[in-house]
Amino acid sequence: MGSPLHLKAGPVHLRTLGKIPAVTDEPTPSADAVKAEMSDYYDRLASNSAAARSLDSGEDPESIAAADLARRYFQMRKMRAAERLGGFQPAQRLVEVGCATGPYTIRLSTEMGYRMTGVDISPRSIEIARELAVSLGLGDEIAYLQGDFERLECLDDGSHDGLVSFSCIRYVPDPLAALRQARRVVKPGGRVVVDFPNRFCPWFKHLKTRFGVNVHFEDRHFSAREVRDMFTDAGLESVRFTKLLFTPTITPAALLPAFKLLDLIGERTPGLKETAAIIMCSGQVPSA
Repeated sequence: MGSPLHLKAGPVHLRTLGKIPAVTDEPTPSADAVKAEMSDYYDRLASNSAAARSLDSGEDPESIAAADLARRYFQMRKMRAAERLGGFQPAQRLVEVGCATGPYTIRLSTEMGYRMTGVDISPRSIEIARELAVSLGLGDEIAYLQGDFERLECLDDGSHDGLVSFSCIRYVPDPLAALRQARRVVKPGGRVVVDFPNRFCPWFKHLKTRFGVNVHFEDRHFSAREVRDMFTDAGLESVRFTKLLFTPTITPAALLPAFKLLDLIGERTPGLKETAAIIMCSGQVPSA
């Protein structure tokens, strides 16, 4: 497999839309410029998030999250799958990279019993995540740090028992560099668990925009082989993965039971499971 796409200075801007590259005459941004744009984008999203609105209005953020049944179902499925693939045990210290305002980080702490650190490139996301944690009485339980997945300068070598990342690495200019950093900050014998969008899922290519969901400006999709090879190139061992079907977070509550049944059947059906939206991959940091 060739190396993942690196954004470099040059006269032509190559963007990857699924498997087919689209060439434009725009100047190619540097990786740092892409990340600066990403940070600004997520600063704006954070300021308009449900977490920010709950803090401004004084509403109970847990009640707001609990009422969003499809989103909760989807997030819990990903966290449980990550727990199984990582072999994580409650009370271990995990870091979530790409934590946004902390929806996964908080649940990994309060509902699953992990000692959590959240990292995100967006300073506004980190600010809101910290405020939200304090409002929930978790200010001393969860640490939030601003950081870049490709560098993770905010974390020391071997400082965590495991690392998880959801819907993040797909936007990183150099995902291989990010995985190497993930390996660095996890203790020997610990595991790195990261999810990737499946290149062969029709949701990303054909259905997403029809459901009114915006397409991210630097989104990339991967095959299972590419993901496995990238983990190996990053120096991670005992690589394993699973595939998850996608329940849109906009699914009405009345339809959620049908989607749960589809997940149960589809992920066990040869052929159909190959079109699942999410490839979740786990690799072990070599023992010292």
